[in-house]
Amino acid sequence: MTKIRLPKAQRGKAWRAMIEIGPVTLIADDPIYEVLPAHLELLTARGFDFEIIQIGQVAKGNVAMVTVTTNADDNDVVSRARA
Repeated sequence: MTKIRLPKAQRGKAWRAMIEIGPVTLIADDPIYEVLPAHLELLTARGFDFEIIQIGQVAKGNVAMVTVTTNADDNDVVSRARA
């Protein structure tokens, strides 16, 4: 499943829209949600902004988080990495 982060100002409306499609799981207090591809399509179609979060393993067991920010208005994508 895809993991996303929603802007604070849009969380309530985006959450209500997503649960109409199917289950959404809060997996971190950050908050990070696990969503289905249909949720991403819905968020994009309705103009919500969101970040796609990719968590992967790096050397010596450290976890790196790569964040891809998607702006639904102009489809700009910005990436940043944290170790």
